Amino acid sequence: MLRRNLYQEFYKLGHRKITWWAPIILLLLMVITGYGIGYNEGKLLTVTNYNSPDWIILLLVVVGATTFSMEFQNNAILTLLTKSPNKAIVYLSKYLVLFCYDCFLHAIAILFTIGLRYAPLNSHVSWSTIYLYHEPLWENMLKTVGVDLLTTMFIISLVFLLSCLINSNATVTIISLLIVFMGQFVSSSLLNYRDWLPLIKWNPFNMINLTREYYNYVTYYATSQLSNAQLLTGTLCYTLLFVTLGYLIFRKNISNTTYLEDATMNQFPTQLKKLRKSTNTTQDDLATKLFVSRQAISKWEAGDSTPDLTNLIKLTDIFNVGLDTLVFGAKPEEKVDSTEFVFDPKHNRYVRKLGKMNIWDFLAGYWWAILLIVFVIGFFSAF
Repeated sequence: MLRRNLYQEFYKLGHRKITWWAPIILLLLMVITGYGIGYNEGKLLTVTNYNSPDWIILLLVVVGATTFSMEFQNNAILTLLTKSPNKAIVYLSKYLVLFCYDCFLHAIAILFTIGLRYAPLNSHVSWSTIYLYHEPLWENMLKTVGVDLLTTMFIISLVFLLSCLINSNATVTIISLLIVFMGQFVSSSLLNYRDWLPLIKWNPFNMINLTREYYNYVTYYATSQLSNAQLLTGTLCYTLLFVTLGYLIFRKNISNTTYLEDATMNQFPTQLKKLRKSTNTTQDDLATKLFVSRQAISKWEAGDSTPDLTNLIKLTDIFNVGLDTLVFGAKPEEKVDSTEFVFDPKHNRYVRKLGKMNIWDFLAGYWWAILLIVFVIGFFSAF
């Protein structure tokens, strides 16, 4: 069951444009960082993979925020639960796939770093040069990547938790980015309460400093008041806590939804039979259109089995209804002005036709690009 869910999640991730645009965006940001930090900072740029930890977190937040929130908005999560009623497997598979994508981005960052070392962005430094913790440069770089994998998975667990609490992709993304880029300042403000310092220094915002403190210990230890080992321990504990809380909220959301798994099993057979008869379609005719046996159609209508996602989509096309109507018996949505709007099947919503976009449509569609520009400008303004 886990293998099937992993395959579905990898398939969905692989068919999203942002998945393949992310490495290109990452390379561009790494190049800009190389120019921005300075020619003589070759050691620091190599260890940090041209500041890729910050950029990878940015990309993972954008990708991870849609993992739950968009599926809750479009009720696609209910289709997954139809085929895999084990909620823990659905939740775990999403987390594992995003972890694999996290590893992929870090591996790409290493390859980009190797290539950029030979570009005229910074001074060339030997891999064997002793740098942090009396270790060679290559070892510092690999350890930074390993530490950042823990940091990014901590952020992903937080994104998953927020996604289960808020079913709005844009809201989850904005809140997550604010936590990532402002969390350090929030933690520093909390640490001003010296009487509570032994407790407050373990606040979750402080764990965001894990990667930065590894490659800049003196500066960030003064900020976090925790050693590398303590930050590592705290990050692992908070990651486990957020993953667990996220799953419990996810399970509760599914249980409290009006469209439950029981409704899926009870309504679909009735709806399928009703729609088939209303269009004067026999089981044989429907089986021919779907390239399945008549016995399969009979089992679907009897509630003995359910079709896979591909056949569900085909059924919506055959009967010209939405997935909610087919599976849950929901009333069809009202008609929209076809002269102004067109249906976007990829995002399962109506959008304005080209040339009729207003400022709100632009912000809704390209908010991620605006945020990216703002954070890039903010990052380099610090130098």
